[in-house]
Amino acid sequence: MNIKKILCFTTAIALTCSLTACETPSPSAGSDRQKTDIADTAKPPAETPAAPSSEEAVPPETEAPQTEPETGEFSYAQLKTVSFSFLSGAGAWSTNMRINADGTFSGLYSDADMGDTGDGYPNGVLYWCAFSGSLDTPEKVNEYTWQTRIREIHFENEPGTEEILDGTLYRYSEAYGLENAENLLFYLPGAPTKELPEEYLSWVFFSLEDGAEELSFVGLYNEAMGEGFSSYDFAANYQSDLARTQEESETWKAALSDSALSDAEHLEAARNLYQIWDDNLNQLWDILKQILTEEEMTQLLAEQRSWIAEKEEQMSAATAESVESVESFRIGAELTEERVYALTKYLP
Repeated sequence: MNIKKILCFTTAIALTCSLTACETPSPSAGSDRQKTDIADTAKPPAETPAAPSSEEAVPPETEAPQTEPETGEFSYAQLKTVSFSFLSGAGAWSTNMRINADGTFSGLYSDADMGDTGDGYPNGVLYWCAFSGSLDTPEKVNEYTWQTRIREIHFENEPGTEEILDGTLYRYSEAYGLENAENLLFYLPGAPTKELPEEYLSWVFFSLEDGAEELSFVGLYNEAMGEGFSSYDFAANYQSDLARTQEESETWKAALSDSALSDAEHLEAARNLYQIWDDNLNQLWDILKQILTEEEMTQLLAEQRSWIAEKEEQMSAATAESVESVESFRIGAELTEERVYALTKYLP
């Protein structure tokens, strides 16, 4: 599985992190884990193997810390919709992690080398570490820096071991970016870049605008190893995507009202109108799965299934003899747009 940063338009998703005394296996020459210029960014492998587990390698839940995170200028609760990413901008490797309000965290490190094949693994090698753990209560260092330590960390698979699954050799390692961590530093948005370590900035340069004087995101820095994570707020990013969807929607609605267009062009406009709202709804649903509790999602899932049944019934009623129709897509788009805005109330 090739995990890419959201800035490269993948989802990344909500994942977990872990650490042990074993050393992380170094990827072979086919995988560049060094910091490089963004212009050297490599494309991901054409095909990536499936994860070792059915839950996308999300480890079991970790027991929460005994003490609640500090509130005030910074707390873990502020990271509810934040995803952290450690990557160089080159190669197939990345570490992605989420931190919960109680200080527990989870994530995934992966690195693919599809060119390294051998007897029994014609699909190449995948370096893999699904991890989880918990952090100590954060302590303030200065107005834009807070520090913490890893309280505990667990691996789904023992580092240093390997196995062949579906023609791919999985080599299990530590969580690259968190190995040998002593102090973990959080840099808050607004932190002056000139006061941040050069080593940290060298890892997150592609997340900074040219000449940026302040961080625009929450940074995470493994001080002992000089390894830095950038982050993005996927809920805030979604609002921008929603605005773009609404703008595109108006374009397709205008096309539907344009009498100069042919029936085929009207059908294409209606189909596109429905598709953009359906895509947006799926994007929003993925976000809600990450931020809502299991109980909240169970209730919402029941509501969603009922809504889907009603939507499909209304769309089918507007379709003659299983033939696509402008009216069917128009109804589907209208209902889906309404559903999107109804669900946005669950966002922070």
